[in-house]
Amino acid sequence: MAVSDGERHEQRRWHQEFAAALAKETDTVPGLAFYLPADGMPALRWEDDPRGAYGAFAGLVAGGHAPLTKATATLHYRRDPADGEGPFERDEQLLSTLDLGTTDPRLAAAILVTGARHHRATLQKPLHTP
Repeated sequence: MAVSDGERHEQRRWHQEFAAALAKETDTVPGLAFYLPADGMPALRWEDDPRGAYGAFAGLVAGGHAPLTKATATLHYRRDPADGEGPFERDEQLLSTLDLGTTDPRLAAAILVTGARHHRATLQKPLHTP
């Protein structure tokens, strides 16, 4: 099923509302910062974790025969290694779903911020080394 111009416009509008809601929701969490990298995809970062960041994406998708009836979401955390060499120290897909259970951009933002807050506890623990 091809996406119409109207649906593309709706997706862009929804994504803008989501980014605004994500920025607003992030403001309620001490130490969590919202930013837009050069690629324009919303991201989150803990202020005391300068090597790590979350890619936070959500958008509308077609649900079966009904266009744009579901929201997809991804929360992906990566932390650069301390020496700046090699692969990521941590690379975790915390949330990846084709149906978030809501199409409200404010709720989508709240879910992703909650995921980052929950993940925060794992960042405080030492990494397991074999």
